[in-house]
Amino acid sequence: MLKLQLFGSLDLMDAGRDVAPVLRRPKTLALLAYLASARPRGFHRRDALLALFWPDLDQAHARNALRQTVHTLRHVLGAEVVTGRGEEELGVDRSQLWCDVAQFEEYLDATNAKSALVLYRGEFLCGFHMTGSGAFEQWMDEERKHLAQRALAATLAVSKEAETTGDYVAAAIWAKRAIKIGPYDESALRFVLRVLDHAGRRGDAVREYEDFAHRLALDLDVEPSPETRALMNAIRARVEPQVFVTAGSVLPKPRQPTAERAPHFLMRRSLRVLALPGILLLGGIGAFIASRVGVNQSLNGNLIAVAPFDLLGQPSDSVWSEGLMRLLSAKLDGTGALRTVPATTVAQGWRGRADQVGGLAFGHRLGAGLVVVGTIAQDGHDSMIVNAVLLDVARGKSIGELWARDGLLRVDRVADSLAIRLLQRLGPLRPIRAVRLPSIGSASFPALKAFLQGEQFYRHGEMDSAYGYYDRAVRLDNRFALAINRRGRTLSWTHGWYNPAAMADLVRAAELNHGLGTRDSLLLTADSLGVALSLHNGLDKAWWTLTSRSFDLLTLAITQYSADPEFWYELGVARLFYDSRPRATYGDALDAFDRAIALDSAFAPAYLLPIELAFDLADSARALRYARAYVALHPSGSDGEAMQLLLRLVEPSADTAAVAARQLESAAPDVLIRLHNSLHRWPDERETDVRVARALASNGGPALNWPSCGAQCRRIALDATLSFRGHLQEAHAIVGLRPEFASDFILLGGLPAETIAVIAARYRPVPDAPMLGLLWWWSTRGDTASLHGYARRGDSLAGAARSEGLRRHWTYIASVGRAYLALGMRDTTTAVQRFEALPDSDRPTYTLPRLQRVQLLAATGRTREADAELTEGERIYFSPSAILFVLERGRVSERLGERDRATRAFRYVVDTWAHADSTLQPYVSEARAALDRINTRSSRRSSLH
Repeated sequence: MLKLQLFGSLDLMDAGRDVAPVLRRPKTLALLAYLASARPRGFHRRDALLALFWPDLDQAHARNALRQTVHTLRHVLGAEVVTGRGEEELGVDRSQLWCDVAQFEEYLDATNAKSALVLYRGEFLCGFHMTGSGAFEQWMDEERKHLAQRALAATLAVSKEAETTGDYVAAAIWAKRAIKIGPYDESALRFVLRVLDHAGRRGDAVREYEDFAHRLALDLDVEPSPETRALMNAIRARVEPQVFVTAGSVLPKPRQPTAERAPHFLMRRSLRVLALPGILLLGGIGAFIASRVGVNQSLNGNLIAVAPFDLLGQPSDSVWSEGLMRLLSAKLDGTGALRTVPATTVAQGWRGRADQVGGLAFGHRLGAGLVVVGTIAQDGHDSMIVNAVLLDVARGKSIGELWARDGLLRVDRVADSLAIRLLQRLGPLRPIRAVRLPSIGSASFPALKAFLQGEQFYRHGEMDSAYGYYDRAVRLDNRFALAINRRGRTLSWTHGWYNPAAMADLVRAAELNHGLGTRDSLLLTADSLGVALSLHNGLDKAWWTLTSRSFDLLTLAITQYSADPEFWYELGVARLFYDSRPRATYGDALDAFDRAIALDSAFAPAYLLPIELAFDLADSARALRYARAYVALHPSGSDGEAMQLLLRLVEPSADTAAVAARQLESAAPDVLIRLHNSLHRWPDERETDVRVARALASNGGPALNWPSCGAQCRRIALDATLSFRGHLQEAHAIVGLRPEFASDFILLGGLPAETIAVIAARYRPVPDAPMLGLLWWWSTRGDTASLHGYARRGDSLAGAARSEGLRRHWTYIASVGRAYLALGMRDTTTAVQRFEALPDSDRPTYTLPRLQRVQLLAATGRTREADAELTEGERIYFSPSAILFVLERGRVSERLGERDRATRAFRYVVDTWAHADSTLQPYVSEARAALDRINTRSSRRSSLH
């Protein structure tokens, strides 16, 4: 029987089948959880389910999405698990699926509280988040409260029963469990305090009260009621002295402190008593570290690393450690010449204790000339004391000891105090003038806490969970620019880059980019420029201005923050999507992504685009290394599921091939779109991406990561894939002749001559479809009249253009027409000159004129110049003619004796067009013959040696 566990960590278990496909899909799992646990139990109307799970879709699309989700559940779990009653109601068969929530309430209804509480392992759907449905989130919150209240009442009842029988130990145990279930319930707390008092465990009672008071202050900013405080005071009166010790009570008190001397005394002495491990050891420690690590000649005296702070004393909120490190880093970054090591780099690389030994070693590893280490201790019930030491790594010694004290919720003020005192210590040693301290952008500790929790999920690719925490941070502080930016980023991952809400967040974050540290400010600006470039239409002057600003900013960022993986990732994105220079390569972008991964191998977002790029470069081994590393991070959502399926598809075995085929058939559109993005250029003789594109085209379900891509969009994706693979006739039958591929069809024989003649007679130039293939066709037939007319129309349209972009476009088109005119007149010399004069940067996606130029250069003996035009790994428009570029590279490379380069090119042609139409098989035969020729020569050379 299937077992669905909804209390605590969500799980679905079955010994006989693989249920992972359901666990990896939040919405599918949420539907199953709802059907199994929603009250009243039984069947639920489809209309209610549509409103709950797909509120943003119209009726038809929502019903289709529900059908797809139910189909997945039945396919994975068995057809009998999800049942129907008529056409409009759905439920689950309790004989096939056991659910802990339903069993829990049945036990309670039967007054079997202890058996019920065995099942209550934690709150309902703990940590589960599903984007896109506020109604489901509201239902989930209401159920959590309902079930927690029932669990709390049952626990208190069991505790009272034990107390009645005189078993105070059991009563106390059950009472303390009640507090875990109801962490803010004062009536439960008072009962717990009374039970512990009766059991003689007054110290435990005091600690329970202090923990409760701390929780109220930290999470709700309130204190316990007078009734609860009165009960606690009565218990405290019976407590033995010295049971409750705080950081403040162990701080030494000066005999006669003065107002002027108290801070200095506390700063000096508190470090000694709180015992920062090893920090106050003698200067010989520094020399020892330097001798063991070796003096790093590349230490940057203006680079400062702030280590996570150690937490001392009674349990404290662990977010303090990273939160204070992040805040202090932000405040020091960009003050004078100082730059801070990125907090993500520190968090990944820091190990051990925050002491002088660890700090100096860490500074040497990072090349940071300065390191801050320290501790945090709770002082009393509502304050903290922070002690810090500033280390000079090159000299191996401490520059100064610092301290700060403030309320538990005022981490921002603590960071301000420490930053000011650190800069005062550095003033005599560094050129730091009066500066205004930067900020992380929020003074709300709860908002900062939610943001940092989101950061952990974001780094590991769990975008749905990350979004939930970022959204909470924004709701707590709607001017928290970093949280708004991150919320937009997670939305762009789960709902597509062009999602309006995602772009609005990125733009809004840039508008709030005031007073932040240099690093954070650069990151927000880079994202806003990315939005502007994505929304810009055309390669006009404004485009080049934006790209110049973007690349200048990212160059500055990687210069100042060379160890920051996020800036290298941003540079990779910019090189891939916004670098429109002729002969820009996939390798350029991949180099930047590789640097990001090398700096932080656990930064999941950095892997997905490299997987695609490595496949684009025909390096499947490299792509699989990226994919395996990404999957090893256990990312959630459609991206994680897509990469697991990719590994099965690309490396099929006898055991996995059938499973992969079934998973491809039932995969959600989001998964298929990610797969298609990764595989669309891979020269795979088995044509794996054609299978993916067919599966996508036949899937009518909605896609969150590309909502606007409906049935027609998916047919066009299949058409493009088939065209690229040389299946021109099948592609033409699917959507007809698309303008963007018309020139390729003309060039590659995909259309009969009489059809081309009809197109040529009717054609009039338009900006989006210049039909350059007609120029080639006319030139091969010597039709100079048509070529003259085309060039004249281009000149006329350029003269009438109302924008600079259109004028440049039509001027370029007219110039191409005149170049082909010379070719049609059999004037090769003039043709070469005119093709060479074409400005490639004006229209980098128009590949046909460049291909013609290369072929002319090679034909006229200018092989080296032709080779310079054939950059390996160049980002060429996704079209069939791109394969001719690769073939030409193979021809030229073979002539120049570059066997390896030629082999890679010819192999690409063979693998991509192995099953292409018959009109393309001569190209494949040429490439195969070249491979045989190169192999024969290589064998002869080997035998001679």
